[in-house]
Amino acid sequence: MMKNNLVNKKIKKSVKIDKPDEILHLEKIFETTINEVDEHYFNTDANLDLSNYFLVDVNNEITALSIVNRGHSEKIFDFSSISKFDKLNSLNLTNNGIEDISVIFPKPELKYLYIGGNKLKDISSLAQCPLLEILTIWENPIKNLDQLQFLNNLTSIYCQDTLIEDMNFILPLKNLNYLNATGCRITNLDILLKSDSLNIINLSSNKIKKVPVEVAKKFNWFDRNLGIIEPSRRQRKTLSIRNNPLEYPPNSVIELGKETTRNYYETAEKFGYEPLSEGRIIFIGDGSAGKSSLIERILNDTFEQGKCQTNGIFIDHWELLNEDQRKLTFHIWDFGGQEIQHAVHKFFFTEGCLYVLVLDNRKEEEPEYWLQQIESLGGNASVLVVFNKQDDNVTEIADRKFLKEKYPNIVGFYNTSCKTGLGIEDFKRDLEENAMKLLTVDELFPNNWFDIKKNIEECTSGEQHYLDYKRFSEICRNNNAGNEKTQKLLLKYFTTIGAVTWFGDTYLNFLHVLSPKWISQGVYKIITSKKTAKLFGIINIKDFNELLKPLNDKDYTYDETHYGYILSMMKKFDLCYTPDDKNLLIPSAFGKVPKVEYSEFRGEHVRTYILQFKDYMPLALIHRFTAKKLSDAYDNNYWYSGIVILDKKSDSLAMVHADKEAKRIYVRIKGEGKLGMWEHIRREFQDITSSYAQISYTELMSLDDKSENTVGYEDLISHIKAGKATYFHSKLSRDFNVGYLIGMFEDRESTLERFKRVELFEGKLDLQKQTVPQIVLNILNTNSPTVNTQINNSITIDIDIKVVNNISSNLKGEADYLIQELGASNKEVTDALRKVQEFASDAKVAQNSGDVIEKGWGRKLKSILKTLSSAGEQIKKVNDGGEALKSVFKGISGLAHQFNLQDIKNMVEQFL
Repeated sequence: MMKNNLVNKKIKKSVKIDKPDEILHLEKIFETTINEVDEHYFNTDANLDLSNYFLVDVNNEITALSIVNRGHSEKIFDFSSISKFDKLNSLNLTNNGIEDISVIFPKPELKYLYIGGNKLKDISSLAQCPLLEILTIWENPIKNLDQLQFLNNLTSIYCQDTLIEDMNFILPLKNLNYLNATGCRITNLDILLKSDSLNIINLSSNKIKKVPVEVAKKFNWFDRNLGIIEPSRRQRKTLSIRNNPLEYPPNSVIELGKETTRNYYETAEKFGYEPLSEGRIIFIGDGSAGKSSLIERILNDTFEQGKCQTNGIFIDHWELLNEDQRKLTFHIWDFGGQEIQHAVHKFFFTEGCLYVLVLDNRKEEEPEYWLQQIESLGGNASVLVVFNKQDDNVTEIADRKFLKEKYPNIVGFYNTSCKTGLGIEDFKRDLEENAMKLLTVDELFPNNWFDIKKNIEECTSGEQHYLDYKRFSEICRNNNAGNEKTQKLLLKYFTTIGAVTWFGDTYLNFLHVLSPKWISQGVYKIITSKKTAKLFGIINIKDFNELLKPLNDKDYTYDETHYGYILSMMKKFDLCYTPDDKNLLIPSAFGKVPKVEYSEFRGEHVRTYILQFKDYMPLALIHRFTAKKLSDAYDNNYWYSGIVILDKKSDSLAMVHADKEAKRIYVRIKGEGKLGMWEHIRREFQDITSSYAQISYTELMSLDDKSENTVGYEDLISHIKAGKATYFHSKLSRDFNVGYLIGMFEDRESTLERFKRVELFEGKLDLQKQTVPQIVLNILNTNSPTVNTQINNSITIDIDIKVVNNISSNLKGEADYLIQELGASNKEVTDALRKVQEFASDAKVAQNSGDVIEKGWGRKLKSILKTLSSAGEQIKKVNDGGEALKSVFKGISGLAHQFNLQDIKNMVEQFL
């Protein structure tokens, strides 16, 4: 978004004068100081404030004026003195709360006008600026831009977050090249077919539902990757429409790239298309909250006293009619609420569903436990919160205002009684309304996709209950959907609406597409059985015959051919560990008491790390970690909430255990390899938590035996960013070297890479130079626990860091371009290009040639170069491929020169 970004143009040499009376008047009105600057002020590399200034030409005429971010809520009534500046070329009045700007016009020579962040409703006076080229009017309550139609010189318009609903104003503007209208109310794109000048358009976060194929073709959607907003030498026309409620094509299609998008349009045009008209509603809550009774009330308006609790998942179907009398089908899933079943929820929670949280109003339940689980697994899905069983007690058990503020995806709270019918009507009405808002209800499906859906539902709803991927792919091809990405997209859709279940790639290449009831019941039976509990989670695959035995004639059946697949599913979701694919260890059913004493992992010889979770810490995290690390368990020390693991290389031991009440996971390590073991465990938890959409934690390290005094990793990073070499702990009244403490969290190279990423993101590190300040290097080089008043300022650097960073950045960019263009056409080449990116990343953090040589890049690059040179002809066939490959070779050569890799430099020269 272009805010406060004055376009710097060459201006004739200026002369210093005393401030004009008009400027003094403006200083008084805007309550600020407006300094005079000259042309050199614009071109200097110094970090100067360009907010408030004026510029004069050789004739002492004011040609540029900027007064921004006044910071007061009072209206500015009189700034008419600006009207006297007839030669004004550039004017910036951003963020000043201005309601009427007509008083300053006409401006016959004005070319650049920045009036974003004000309160303007009428901009008709801009017609008096015939030379206007660049206009920013973002965040103004403007509903219509038709007044701009006579400004034929306009080349760029920034109208983000205004109230405009159409783009009719662009037609007369024959020179308009750039339009940024994100966050507006635009619904229709047909006008773009009539405009030839517009090349770069950003319409993200509008209300667009349909992108006609003609528009997609005009903006080259089928010729390159989508969604890129920055122009480059390889792009001529760009249309970005991120975060719109697209139905044709759906966002999920566009996200898969040009090939899938092209295939969607072609299929829809050939077979026609209809709304999917289906969705999924998930009911969750504790086992006794009354979910099943509430569903019974919704579907049949009946109530059964003493209804049995759900074991596993119960699925029913709800049919409604929308306003157009179109039939809609919603698949209602009722999840078992017993704690031991919670770990299996991840199998089936997805985004794109509607969630209903049912709480027992008679109990002191914790709604946040469930809300956090929905947030972490279901993303931003809408939630209806029901306080059920209000037969006699109507006392509110939760701070609803607080919950609504903390979890904005909550759409309503409801008091109900399934027994008396209290509140059922209101809840059902809102449930229908929110169900009809699900994206899958209105997203448009090519008609042949419906044929595929019908076929696979038939294959998984009979006695078989499953379908191998080969057969599914065959069904797709028979129905004109041969594109592999499209096939997997369909499986994701069918999983989202609850028609079938697909878990993606698994250990076994069969039974990919499943009846959700069939697979869920199989897993639930194994995990929740009395035998599993009696054996403390240690069972054998031979026990499956007993555990999966049908309970009645209507129950599902499983034969031995299914056991391996069910086992693979449990392993995929870290529900168990199998040392030999015969014996199973299920952490959620382990005993509660560890064999080892906690006191064995306390004392000066032990280093304690803590993962402190902010809101939600499912015990499934420690269960998944335990399942992954059972092969490293020391002396069979594992229990319900923890494990002791051994690093055989260093003989270090780590006790990793969870504290549910404190929302903490402790990592207590003793031995010589503390840092290496911590980094390994840290990566494991980063991997596990990455599969949750909204889960966060901070990393702490204990500074005493009792873990009462800690230091946070992010605090240390903040100290480094601020150039502070010492960390003062107020409770311990002691200084620590920051370099010493951060060195207990990670090695120096990792910290440098993290520092660069953060600084680049915040715009504080030069994008081209990417040079780490010397003070940062000094802090990291000071790794002694003793705080000294002086820090060693010397460091051996035998490379030109500025040059290395420039080359590395360009090299990564060119390699990334080739990876995107090549796609999946040649895995060997794309893997080689990813290694080139890895080489560039290592080069960026290196401080001398030895850092790169030690990592074996001299040997690795020889193999990489051979692969790239042999694929040269194929690479040249992609757009600008030859030029990009040549840039890659030059980049490698430049870095080879910097790091004294003469063999690599000589080798590259053969290809140039």
